[in-house]
Amino acid sequence: MYMYQWHILWIHTKGSAMKTTVVIDEQLMKAAMKAAGVKTRRQAIELGLKELVRRKNLAELRAELGTYDLTLDIEELKRLRSAS
Repeated sequence: MYMYQWHILWIHTKGSAMKTTVVIDEQLMKAAMKAAGVKTRRQAIELGLKELVRRKNLAELRAELGTYDLTLDIEELKRLRSAS
């Protein structure tokens, strides 16, 4: 059994596609597919890339906004909204 296997992937982004060949650890790919609940390598890769971008965007948003105390209960939230 080979540790690495070549895969040809199609990566779609807003109507465009990019064809590329990459070397991916087969056990890692199987684990990712199982964790994501997908049936194809392409789905696993696209989902992983989307998640990476989502996390990066969230980190940038957190850095831009700073931190806030979000330990409000529903009554305090309603009071703050009505005061605005």
